[in-house]
Amino acid sequence: MAVQQLAYNDVFVSYSRKNRDFAKQLVEAITSREDQEVWVDWEDIEFAVDWWERIQAGIESANAFLFIISPDSVRSKVCFDETEHATRMGKRIIPILHQDVTEAADLDRMHPAVKQHNWLPFRPEDDFDAVFPTLMETIRMDFHHTRMHTRLLVRAREWEETGRQSGRLLTGIEIQEAEDWLKSADAEAKEPIPIDLQREYIRASRQSQRRRQQQLMVGAFIGIAMGFLALLSFLLFNNAQSNLTLAEARGTEVAVEAQNAATSEREARNA
Repeated sequence: MAVQQLAYNDVFVSYSRKNRDFAKQLVEAITSREDQEVWVDWEDIEFAVDWWERIQAGIESANAFLFIISPDSVRSKVCFDETEHATRMGKRIIPILHQDVTEAADLDRMHPAVKQHNWLPFRPEDDFDAVFPTLMETIRMDFHHTRMHTRLLVRAREWEETGRQSGRLLTGIEIQEAEDWLKSADAEAKEPIPIDLQREYIRASRQSQRRRQQQLMVGAFIGIAMGFLALLSFLLFNNAQSNLTLAEARGTEVAVEAQNAATSEREARNA
């Protein structure tokens, strides 16, 4: 099995096995001409036990989702499910028209996310090389925003899948960068749009940082208070020791004076 498993990819390709030749032509052009990383299944990973989890991870780790349109891909449940997951993850959907879909039943089956986007014409009668630059422009559109979307999605999904452990949250400057990204995405209505999970992840990261800061402040206050109490105890102890020493010295002095007085009195009687 030769399925690409990179942490992040530029493109995920969804296609019907009956359109494999065109899919390979397209992937070859993307990887060789543009040096892009593509996640694509050439060898039917559905035979693997965790095949759907691997498909989901491939979609989530890609900046863009390419759907090769044909009657066969429209009829494919796997292709539909892949598109559905990409949509729920807020991915940029790029439909590639390879074969016309003319039957009403097929058009009804087509995923709404595919219908609502402009289709790039890559049919046999179209000029592949003429349309290809437009495809690459679409893939690279607002690259920094899209890349951040992918990274935050992957991190948020890891957080979710591990029971939302605090150790999976963003820290330090990452939180501010994520908040700035989210603010910009909302203000400018950028696509792909942030999904609820990403928003929850960023918010939870900020809340966790605030709790840590509060805990540090409380810890510092307790440390200062304990230090003050220790110093106060030390001073009180020293003062008590001084008083005790003074009392002992005074007692000795009184005893000496009494002894001297008694001695003087005896000497006076004996005189």
